[in-house]
Amino acid sequence: MRNKSVTLIELVIVVLIVGILAGSWAVVSHNPNKLIGAATKVAFDLRYAQQLAISRQTTCGVSYDIAGNSYFVYQGTIATKAEDPSTGNDFIVNFNTDAVYKGVSLTSTNFGDRIYFDYLGRPYNNGDSLLTSAGTVVISLGSGSKTITITPNTGEVKGHE
Repeated sequence: MRNKSVTLIELVIVVLIVGILAGSWAVVSHNPNKLIGAATKVAFDLRYAQQLAISRQTTCGVSYDIAGNSYFVYQGTIATKAEDPSTGNDFIVNFNTDAVYKGVSLTSTNFGDRIYFDYLGRPYNNGDSLLTSAGTVVISLGSGSKTITITPNTGEVKGHE
């Protein structure tokens, strides 16, 4: 007759597997590296719009859709999306559909739904006025958040570190 008890080795293996799964779930549910990566992307895209404005001697900006959790880079007018240099397609970022940043949320901006740069790289708000105070874009993931700041007059972008 065979004994149906659990050996110590089997018990240790089960505890290890449960521990690994629990640790993996914690990393997936709140990944600070994903939040930092998304903040870096938002900051770099703002810088790209600024550099595009300077190099093309026109206005270029970023239009945010908080409800849609997305944004796009445009040049000239808001109706003309800039070309994404990495894909050659329209420069659109959607955190809901992008596998790399899925779970990240665009939380808020303090300048309206768009910010743009003139041919000198100076930042303007949605009301077509030069920024007089820092512009911010806030993104979040789980309980964490990051604020990307655009400095008035210079357009320097900070806060993605």
